[in-house]
Amino acid sequence: MDYLIIALTKVLDSMISTSKSILVYKNKILLASMMIGVSQSSYLFVVRQVIKEKTFLSIVVAGFAAFLGALLAFKVVDIFFSKENIYLNVIACDSIDEVKKFVEYIRFHKIDNVVNDSYTEQWEKTLSVQVQAKNKKESKLLDDYFDKCPVKFFRQVTEVKQVITESR
Repeated sequence: MDYLIIALTKVLDSMISTSKSILVYKNKILLASMMIGVSQSSYLFVVRQVIKEKTFLSIVVAGFAAFLGALLAFKVVDIFFSKENIYLNVIACDSIDEVKKFVEYIRFHKIDNVVNDSYTEQWEKTLSVQVQAKNKKESKLLDDYFDKCPVKFFRQVTEVKQVITESR
C-alpha cells in the first residue's frame, strides 16, 4: 500500500512540476507559481515516504512514477493550453471563374479571406486569395476542395506565428 501511495504522489508531483515548467515557458506566471508550492509539498511527502520505506524498490517506484507523471503532464498541458496553428494560404489560378467558385466555397464555410487582383505568367488578369485557416477543420475544408477540384490551383501555405488584427 505504501508503494501505491509513493507512486500516485510522485506521478502527481511530476505532472505538476513538468506543467509548471511548461507554464513558465508560456508566460502563465501566476499559475506556475501556485504549482511550485503544490509540487514542493508533494515532493517532500514522497521523500518522507521513501525514507520511511528504507528499500531500493521504493526508489525505483518513485523514479518510474516520475517518468509517468512527466509524460502525462505533456499530454494534459497540450490539451488545455495549446493553441491551434494558424495557416495563411495564398491561392491562385489562371481562371477567374474558378477562383470565384473557390471564394464562394470558403465564404459559405465562413473562412476568413481576402481577394486580390493578380496576373498569370502571360500577364493576363486573374484573382488570388489569401485564406486564413484558423483550425484543422478549416484546413481540411481547403484540402478537400482542392482534392476534388479538376482545375489546377497554385497554393502556398505559411504557418503564422502571431496574428495582429487592426482596423483603421
